[in-house]
Amino acid sequence: MELAVKRRLKEELGIECPIHYLYKFVYHAKYKDVGSEHELCHVYFGLFEGEIKANPEEIDDWKFIKPDDLEERIKNSQKDYTLG
Repeated sequence: MELAVKRRLKEELGIECPIHYLYKFVYHAKYKDVGSEHELCHVYFGLFEGEIKANPEEIDDWKFIKPDDLEERIKNSQKDYTLG
């Protein structure tokens, strides 16, 4: 899994850095009457100091959000972070 994470970080964001496994969780969200997502998600942590080079073939948009601000943003705008 770690090799795949490092490969995708480089391909999608131009990031190369050491990473550390934190935890995994199951995500399940229904979407109207159309279907749902049901995924096993693995969470890794890494520090990178450099320029993000988002691959437009992989990523439409991105932005940096301070960790301290993320919980509040999700609470106030959950639809921006989940299906539905």
